[in-house]
Amino acid sequence: AGSESESDSLLRGLPERAWKKVVGVLEALSSRKLRSALSLGEALGGVSSFRDRQKSLQQKVRSAVASQHPPVSQQESDDRDRQREETLRLLESSLQQGKATAQAVCQQTAGGGGDAGLVPVLTLADRVEDSVTELERLLPGGDGGGETVSRRPEFALLLVKSWQSRRANREEVHSSRVTRASRNLQKALEEESLARLPAVCEELEVVSWEKRDVPRRERALEDFFHEFGRRWVGKDVVRVVVGAGQGVVKLLRDFDEQKKEVGAAAEELRAGVALARPEKLQQERRRLAELHEVYQSEHKQLLSTKSKLENAEEQHPYPEMQAEIERLRKELQELRQRERENDYAAAIARQRAVLLSLASLHFPELLWEGGDFLRREL
Repeated sequence: AGSESESDSLLRGLPERAWKKVVGVLEALSSRKLRSALSLGEALGGVSSFRDRQKSLQQKVRSAVASQHPPVSQQESDDRDRQREETLRLLESSLQQGKATAQAVCQQTAGGGGDAGLVPVLTLADRVEDSVTELERLLPGGDGGGETVSRRPEFALLLVKSWQSRRANREEVHSSRVTRASRNLQKALEEESLARLPAVCEELEVVSWEKRDVPRRERALEDFFHEFGRRWVGKDVVRVVVGAGQGVVKLLRDFDEQKKEVGAAAEELRAGVALARPEKLQQERRRLAELHEVYQSEHKQLLSTKSKLENAEEQHPYPEMQAEIERLRKELQELRQRERENDYAAAIARQRAVLLSLASLHFPELLWEGGDFLRREL
């Protein structure tokens, strides 16, 4: 067999695909700023704050059933509308930054660890989780004893860099020791220094064994080094990488879930912002008014035709009324058929429900019983 490449020696004892996948995503999210962009908690907190304000207004309205004075002042309504707009801007900005960051992470990790092409965030989370699980199998009991270590990607990457730097230098160091011990032995033989011979022979034997033992210890992930004021072995590094990888998986999954929540909340707030403009809510009121007008007009026509028919039938003995009676009967039948098809009562009920729903969701102060909103077409 040929000699190992430097890359192969750095990955001794590690499943290459899984290791590169996890380390790759840690590198992509090594910036706290990038990780913050994937956390939409602040945006959702803004939504909760706005909804709490709406609930307080709803409670004021419910508590003022018999009051003759509006329970919510115009200033309170204006402040609420401003908060809605500010919250919407926060949601849109957070969502835009989060999606851009997620896309950048997916692009940076695409093709790494056996992947081909750009993948959705949730798919990336699944693949990273599979790789983390594979690395966990290298640890005693699956978690290396449960020692608490930092889950920050920056810490894991610094430790990986230090560990692999020691691995890269270790063979050179051991080769240098063997060379030095060989020279010491050669010098002792040339000087015929029998007193020194046992010591230099033992030195050569020890350093030669240590050099041969390096690959075994690395494959067992037991090669050690010192960093951050303590002694580490390979399994410790794997444990840190596993912990950081689990943190990234959770971050990606949470983002995918929060993204849906933020998107839905933004749609709700966007509708409220649009309706806060007087002409927008009035459009819904005009639709209801128009339905009323059309219904009243057609129903009035139906009643008029029915009255004319009854009058004509009272004059039935006159032959000249027969043609008029038939015409009125046909017209009345058509009007009744049109009224059934249009079903204005149901359409009006639906439009009323739309208005009440919009008011309840976006402007609860409009539902005060003493206000104009409920006294008009509703």
